Amino acid sequence: MNEKVTELFERKPLLRITPDEAVAIGAALLGAGLSGELEEVSFVDVAPPSIGLRAAGDRFVPLIKKSGTLPA
Repeated sequence: MNEKVTELFERKPLLRITPDEAVAIGAALLGAGLSGELEEVSFVDVAPPSIGLRAAGDRFVPLIKKSGTLPA
């Protein structure tokens, strides 16, 4: 598993933080940002997949690219 992560991201994974801790840290940062306690951080909504239309010839035409900010 670690080899696949290293291959995909071209860097070794940090094993000192568990996935549960990463989610908890992210939730704490989001909560602090939304409550105004953490002014240095701003959060932006993004589109996880590309959003677009199917065109002639069964082609996909993206209107909002993957990770594009919303509202677009």
